[in-house]
Amino acid sequence: MLRFALLAAVLATAVHAQPASRSLAETAADELVLPPLDNAVLEGRAEAARVAGPAPVRFAEPVEVGLEAAARPGWTVTPNGGRVWRLVVSSPGAYSLGFGFSQFRLPAGASLWVYPEGGEPEYRPFTSDDNEAHGQLWTPIVPGDRAVIELNLPPAKGPDLEDYDLELGEVAHAFRPVLLSDQEKAAAGASGSCNVDVACPQGDDYRDIIRSVGAYTVSGIDFCSGAAINTTAGDDRPVFLTAEHCGINAGNGPAVVVYWNYQNSTCRAPGSAASGQTGDGRRSQFNSGTVEIGDGPGSDWSVLEFDDPVLPEAAVYFAGWDRRDVAPPSAIAIHHPAVEEKRISFEDDATSITDYLSDSPNANAAYIRVGDWNLGTTEGGSSGSPLFNADQRIVGQLTGGFAACGNDDPDWYGRMHVSMLDGLDAILDPGDTGLEVVDGKDAAAAVTAQAVASVSVAAPGDVVAFTFTVRNPTGDTFGAARFTNVLP
Repeated sequence: MLRFALLAAVLATAVHAQPASRSLAETAADELVLPPLDNAVLEGRAEAARVAGPAPVRFAEPVEVGLEAAARPGWTVTPNGGRVWRLVVSSPGAYSLGFGFSQFRLPAGASLWVYPEGGEPEYRPFTSDDNEAHGQLWTPIVPGDRAVIELNLPPAKGPDLEDYDLELGEVAHAFRPVLLSDQEKAAAGASGSCNVDVACPQGDDYRDIIRSVGAYTVSGIDFCSGAAINTTAGDDRPVFLTAEHCGINAGNGPAVVVYWNYQNSTCRAPGSAASGQTGDGRRSQFNSGTVEIGDGPGSDWSVLEFDDPVLPEAAVYFAGWDRRDVAPPSAIAIHHPAVEEKRISFEDDATSITDYLSDSPNANAAYIRVGDWNLGTTEGGSSGSPLFNADQRIVGQLTGGFAACGNDDPDWYGRMHVSMLDGLDAILDPGDTGLEVVDGKDAAAAVTAQAVASVSVAAPGDVVAFTFTVRNPTGDTFGAARFTNVLP
């Protein structure tokens, strides 16, 4: 039975290897052109909000749409009786586009693709596995100012014809040059050049905790950092620690998209011109949809729980934590500065306990003060990222500060000790064990199957060749095979 179940999974993967429109000689297309937006005005507004206090990086402007697929043109019937709807969305001048579906429900065998017009999909298709009780779906960012939304529906008859819900509620127009296409990366400045890529040798002793940290967008317009975190139950509960000031609440939790392993593939020498440019990181591994299950403004903590388990192929690490009432004698930060690839920073000197933005020690205060970073720094976008002690356990999450390349200014992190007293313990210590330190752990190992079809599926009777590869979450290959199948 396992063999047949696995074969069925492979066939389903292959059928959805490409959007259905790729196998059709011609497809209809609907088009949505958004009203023009002034990037400079939006940039100025976002900068004014940033200097007013701790806030996520605002990089895009939401545009309400309210467009239902069923009521639109742009439909094509495929040779096997399926249907394809293609919508080209254009927002002139946008650096990237994000999409929020206020209604999303697909039947088995259907898929939704989002990709740059004229380009290849970077992300997997969304399917019935992405149906959630809240009925929403938020996509990762698509580079450029023109993108295609493509709905592929399987053959259906009678009442099943409209057995889906798809309404595009919002489009996010990026007014800042972040999450760029390859063509744009070469010319765009990015995070400060003093930052250290996690691929550098300085990260070698921290490979596990590096895998815990993710970047995330909220409603396609705001950006912060955070980390998957372990609990005393050690049960892989998909929880994610970030900062309360990043603005997650009951209303926008479904709009959170966390990107895993978004990092440069090589070490760019710190201080070099290359280190100050956008790298080659990919955003193809992600979790979409969360619910906020707790927060505390006193020490600026927030915990999200994903709608689904953490993505197996991302090999996520659930970081450990330390709630003891001490200031770490040294510290490590892992974060996504300036909405860019993952970096690592080091404080070799003792930290202190202070109030936020204060330099005066206060044993009862809610923040850990990092006096200055010996290597690396933090920037906007790093908010919510974890601070680790020398034992590689989380002791806090970033609220804010003045650190940047070229200065020796401090940062402040909400203390794990205070957060646990303020309600975080109910989430991280559900059994009320009273443990003060908890080690991290790998997400439960899973074997994944990947299949790629050598030709696109056009109609029943087509002969399709499949390449079948079995890997574990870290990418190790257990075996591969190639076979053909005639589509029924």
